[in-house]
Amino acid sequence: MKPALTFFRKTNKAREKQSIKFNNAEIIADGKILSIEEQKSEGFLKKIVNGADWKAVVKNEYLAIYKNGRLISSIPNIIVLIEKESGKPLHNTELRKGKNVWVISMKSFSKWYTKRGLEIFGPKSINL
Repeated sequence: MKPALTFFRKTNKAREKQSIKFNNAEIIADGKILSIEEQKSEGFLKKIVNGADWKAVVKNEYLAIYKNGRLISSIPNIIVLIEKESGKPLHNTELRKGKNVWVISMKSFSKWYTKRGLEIFGPKSINL
């Protein structure tokens, strides 16, 4: 994952797009975190992180991204929020209102997309 993140430390847009393509990742949303809602759910702390036109659902990890109310990425995809200023991926404990982020999505290990993989760790397994 390190090569995918090196471009975030630079401002060169061409390099950014090249690295994203190389790592089969995609910037699916970006902007400031406007609010963070926290709620207890099934023994976990669930967070809803809201941007201007996107929302991230977090329960220990990033589970789903909605844009303009429509689900655009969810597990088993790998979803990462990257702080624009530092280029570092943000753990869910580091999320703060006002941080500028990129929301990145990339494919996971292929076995997670099989029928059995999706039953175990797909959108329906977490009621999306």
